[in-house]
Amino acid sequence: MVRRAQLVAALAVAAALGCDPGPESGAAGEEGPAAEIAWSEAIPTVATVSWSGEADGGFVEVGRAGGAWRRIAAERQADGDWRAVVVGLRQGTDYQLRAGTIGEDGSETLGPAVDVTTGGASAKLPDLFLDADAVADDPGLLATTFMGGSSYAVLLDADGLVTWWYANPYEGRVMTRTLPSRSGRSVFIDVARSIDLDSEGNFGLLEVAWDGTLLRWIETSALHHDFLELPSGDLVFLSDEKRVIDGVGYSGDLVVVLGGDGMEHTLWSAWDYYDPTQFAGQHDFAHANALRYDESTDTLWLGVHNANQLLQLDPTTGAVRKRVFGRDTDYPLSDGSGPLSQHNFTLLPSGVLIHDNRDAAGLPARVVEFALTESPAGAAQVWEYEPTDAFTVAAFGDALRLADGDTIAVWGSAGVIDRVDADGALRTRFSGGLGTAFGYAQWLDDLQPLPQAE
Repeated sequence: MVRRAQLVAALAVAAALGCDPGPESGAAGEEGPAAEIAWSEAIPTVATVSWSGEADGGFVEVGRAGGAWRRIAAERQADGDWRAVVVGLRQGTDYQLRAGTIGEDGSETLGPAVDVTTGGASAKLPDLFLDADAVADDPGLLATTFMGGSSYAVLLDADGLVTWWYANPYEGRVMTRTLPSRSGRSVFIDVARSIDLDSEGNFGLLEVAWDGTLLRWIETSALHHDFLELPSGDLVFLSDEKRVIDGVGYSGDLVVVLGGDGMEHTLWSAWDYYDPTQFAGQHDFAHANALRYDESTDTLWLGVHNANQLLQLDPTTGAVRKRVFGRDTDYPLSDGSGPLSQHNFTLLPSGVLIHDNRDAAGLPARVVEFALTESPAGAAQVWEYEPTDAFTVAAFGDALRLADGDTIAVWGSAGVIDRVDADGALRTRFSGGLGTAFGYAQWLDDLQPLPQAE
């Protein structure tokens, strides 16, 4: 069965009814703690749950009637209280929350369940539509951005409902990625350049607490397309440097590292690796557009759109360790067709999954998986998803592989997100309204944000 429903309709009704939850508390159970619940004014789907008491550990559980409980870690604060932040709840929806403690022997105690109702967004979020059956009982969240007429960082649940949002404060800038911090206490959002290559100022990263409090504005040099956080806490982003050659202006991409001291240094430069005159008619000749960090090898990966290439970089020196596809590839392609003007990608244990735009060749976009082998070194296409109602994707696009084997295809500027199974069968589809596009994405299997320490 295929169903199409305007997801925001129910949320608008909830907002119109004035669902504005205030602090709620429950009486203590026989053993468990009494939970005090405070709702964020900015994002009234986010609850901070706190309680007092001695314990070796603490947690909060949240659930809906008839559903399973989801557990979120709590932290002891400087004043001795326990605190947890609950994120990922739907707007205008009834839930139950309860606090729990863990004793020295590992035993658990649970407090009474508290009935709560989340609020709705005060701002007008873009309309989303759901095509195909929703994915039931998946607690995962998709961190992405809305681009176009409205610009927001968002978390979507598996049924396409907005559970968290933060509006872009800068006109003329785009948000391309919503990135939960490694600390678990906040989210990073970029304020990046749009299509105007010569624009100046208001580039940077926002660090926002889960309750919508702006923690930091991190000013950067010109920032475009993508960024990430390293295990060290340093931030890496794409920038560029302009030069004039024989009277012709070019813009060469940079990979820039922003240290904890606020100082920037260039890790990699397209000027050192490519000849701009080999990219005919391209002002930004390489057009690097994607960054990934590989935890297993402690390396950075860079996607270079106009070179149809992925580069593995040393995160300390910026030296190129491997070239995949494109010029001087270290992995000759033995089967299938390589990427053309690709955007973002996901590194897999034995290969890579790529959002292959192919718009420069006049072809519809696809998501394609390549196996990479080392002895001998080579690449081979092993899987492909191209929907029957093919999309032309001129900008952005992402490809994610989930733990259950499903694949998420984010069709960027086309304003559509597909989730398909291993056979390429469509499980669910979210589509934006007129003028809505999606930025890059990250799937969160188990978001357990930690509270701000006092």
